[in-house]
Amino acid sequence: MQQCTLPDGVNMLLWAKGYFFDSDGQMYYGNEIINWLVKRLPDRPLQCLVPAMNGCYTIVLACPDTGRVDLGVDRIAAAPVYIHLTPAKLAISDNFWALACRQETIQYDPYGLAGMLLLGHTNGPHTMVNGIEIPLPGSISTFVVSDRVQGSRRVYWSNAYRPQQITDYKKLRSQAAEMLAGVFNRYATAIQARGWTAEVSLSGGLDSRLAAGLLAQAGIPVTAISYGPPGNRESQTSAEVARALSISHRDTVIDGPWLFSPQLIELQAKHVGAQSRFTTGIGAQLALSEYDPKRVFITGHPGNLPTGQVSGRGSTLLRSSHQAAQYLLNNVGVPILDQTARQILASIWRPTLKLDLYASLPFHEGDSIGSIESWLYYFHVSNLLLLEMRVYEQFGHWLLPYLDYELVDFYNTVPLKHRYMRRLHIDAILNHLFVDNLAPLGQILLSGETRLAVPEIPYRDRVLMATPPSLIGDLYLLRHTRSVQAARQPGRAQTRGSAWGPDPLEYWWRQYPGYRKEIIAELSHWDGLGGMVDTPALLATLNQPAHPLFIRFGIATMLTLKQFQQLIETRPMKNSREGSEHG
Repeated sequence: MQQCTLPDGVNMLLWAKGYFFDSDGQMYYGNEIINWLVKRLPDRPLQCLVPAMNGCYTIVLACPDTGRVDLGVDRIAAAPVYIHLTPAKLAISDNFWALACRQETIQYDPYGLAGMLLLGHTNGPHTMVNGIEIPLPGSISTFVVSDRVQGSRRVYWSNAYRPQQITDYKKLRSQAAEMLAGVFNRYATAIQARGWTAEVSLSGGLDSRLAAGLLAQAGIPVTAISYGPPGNRESQTSAEVARALSISHRDTVIDGPWLFSPQLIELQAKHVGAQSRFTTGIGAQLALSEYDPKRVFITGHPGNLPTGQVSGRGSTLLRSSHQAAQYLLNNVGVPILDQTARQILASIWRPTLKLDLYASLPFHEGDSIGSIESWLYYFHVSNLLLLEMRVYEQFGHWLLPYLDYELVDFYNTVPLKHRYMRRLHIDAILNHLFVDNLAPLGQILLSGETRLAVPEIPYRDRVLMATPPSLIGDLYLLRHTRSVQAARQPGRAQTRGSAWGPDPLEYWWRQYPGYRKEIIAELSHWDGLGGMVDTPALLATLNQPAHPLFIRFGIATMLTLKQFQQLIETRPMKNSREGSEHG
């Protein structure tokens, strides 16, 4: 932390990570945030400043004289820190291991474990270690440290979907394009001012190619990066986009499963294993070797959520937190049968465990879409997508244009018929942004498979969108849950005949018998977090036909947890009285 004296003479300790834009569009990054705060804190407290700071950041402000500590995070807690709070002690750090190494005994969090297996990442505030949590997005926490630690929290933002009446669709489409162009121009100006070069992770989708195109058009040196097995369609699409933009392209070829060695899994477990599987952010780990202060990473996939990807079939019918939790488990959970989960997690299983993963967040009746997306910001985005930044920051800076407040707020007002299936977003890009020198980007197939076009809303979906939450909706959701469970039965879903996607573990699992035997042998010597995971039941599951996505995510999760446990058990102990670098 940095010691500062405010203009009114008060001594403070300040720490900041991430970036934000002020109302004039000026970006402040890292320690620049501290300098900005020092000038304003005497007149306005942190609680008044944070809500208007548009960006991805975490701020810690401590006053040694009073023992008060303020922790402010952006709307989605994009620059995560970890908190260990007891009645007698408060520790805050952006390094998970700085806190873990100060605990004499470690207990694994059952909710963290359940989230890892059932969702592919931990849920809500949980990490894999009991007592070490992440802050609530869009919140400011205040702690007073004396003989006892007292804490309080105020939530200043909660995602809400408030569609407005629209009479002129073409005007709305033009506004969407202008908003997207404006956001990227603001980011491009900040990148240019710092002399950075942009590396855009191209997945073969829409948002990453738009990011690369708009940044290149603004004069930013851009490199497209991708990874995967030879001939995979995402890498091929990335190469097409790079050629169309005349930018460089760096593809890391993964020619077999053996690249995922225990050493690589251990390295990844150090960065993301407390909250997610080792494949999170692995592209940067494979492609890069050293930190470059002139490099900034841009990723496109967070754009799915604010632009309407999850405003899908059935989301408007929800009228309770129970239904919302089941809806999310059906649509974003790892495809695992209750019977399988009950066997693998026998020590912590109860009938409501899966739904309890979402129990900590409120459901706002009358705003099912806003509630669902709020949950996803906290669960899926914070605990999975943003953990990629923990890997990227080893090698450079990172920015997240698609989580800009202006973009999120704009799409939260778009009527459902235009927001559904990202229809407005796609239409605005095709008609206003993929034009002139960016026109070729609209002709390149999505992931080499699908033509880019504004999707038509199926008739059944139109009926569901017009149906108010009622018993009809309840019956639909019940039927949908049953169909999802039936689709997850062994043998119902088949693996593709080629290595698709950047990390096709399920393909290698079936095509490389030696790899499969090696993984089973590796897990057979694991005690399953001291018995929390039933290793024999896990091995029995892996020796039977299973859903391809369970193979892809479940195996990666269990390999991560095994390495994570080893790191916990061999962690160097530090004196808990010592202060940490950021806490």
